[in-house]
Amino acid sequence: GLAVKLRLASHKNMVSGVRWSSTSSYALASCSYDGTLKFWDMRSSTPLYTVRAVEPPATGGPLPPKLLAVDWDVEHGVVLAGGEEGKLRVFAVNE
Repeated sequence: GLAVKLRLASHKNMVSGVRWSSTSSYALASCSYDGTLKFWDMRSSTPLYTVRAVEPPATGGPLPPKLLAVDWDVEHGVVLAGGEEGKLRVFAVNE
C-alpha cells in the first residue's frame, strides 16, 4: 500500500495546483484558492516562502482571487501562476 511520508499543510483553502521543479528534487510550488503561492523544500514540513498574488481584501470585503495553476519556467528563472481573474502572475525565483 501507500504510506504518507510527509504532510504539507499551510494553505488556508483548497490547493488547486502543485508543481515540482525540474532542476531540484527538493523544490515544490503550490497554489491555492486562498490566493497564495507557496514554495516548499521537501526537507521541511513548513513552506520556505508564501507569496500573496493579491493583497487580501479589507475585513468583510470579497475573497481574494483564487489561484488555479502554477508552473516553473527554469529557463527564465520564474514561477508562473494563473487564477480566476484571468491574469498570469510572474514571480522571480532562485532555486
